[in-house]
Amino acid sequence: MNHYEVLGIEKTATPAAIKKAYKRMAKKHHPDKGGDSQQMVLVNKAYDTLMDPAKREHYDLTGEEKPLTSLDIEARNSILQMFGQLLTAGKVNVPARAMSIAKQALAKIKSELAEHKRKYEELQKRRDEVTCTDEENLWVRLIDTTLEQARGSIALIERKLEITNRVIEMLTAYRSGVVESSYSSASYEALTAVQSAMRSHKGF
Repeated sequence: MNHYEVLGIEKTATPAAIKKAYKRMAKKHHPDKGGDSQQMVLVNKAYDTLMDPAKREHYDLTGEEKPLTSLDIEARNSILQMFGQLLTAGKVNVPARAMSIAKQALAKIKSELAEHKRKYEELQKRRDEVTCTDEENLWVRLIDTTLEQARGSIALIERKLEITNRVIEMLTAYRSGVVESSYSSASYEALTAVQSAMRSHKGF
């Protein structure tokens, strides 16, 4: 049984039709509703694959799952970290909160990247401002070493940018029916913990 058969849809099904079919099958097979847990695993797997355009294209062409990339794995770990923190936040709209946090992180990472690149360019311009008659110019050596370190830092920030963009893309598949009320102290502390983790780059 393929993913389309699991959800009871045609191969031409739209994302909206896939979501509708998933909700119907989840209601039917969810263990809490007396359904089959193994069938629920298949339903979740089918939904995860068919709602991701790249995964769906690969599946339609090969009939096989597309292996997770390291980017996907890191993005999922970041989402799990956010969800874990938000779990203690009381009754909040978890996907919406996670999306808001991820977008805030994205803006900060972009700003950080721009600042690092600006400093890198300034440093490059200073490379030739000190000359030396000896065989080795220690000023140039220092600049080159610092530039190499800066390139490493920029590469790490660019990777965080990739991960955060992927996190935002993945979060679009999540929905919650929770309508938030005012924050409790617990929810405030949990949300603050997520944001602190992101500022220190433990997550993204």
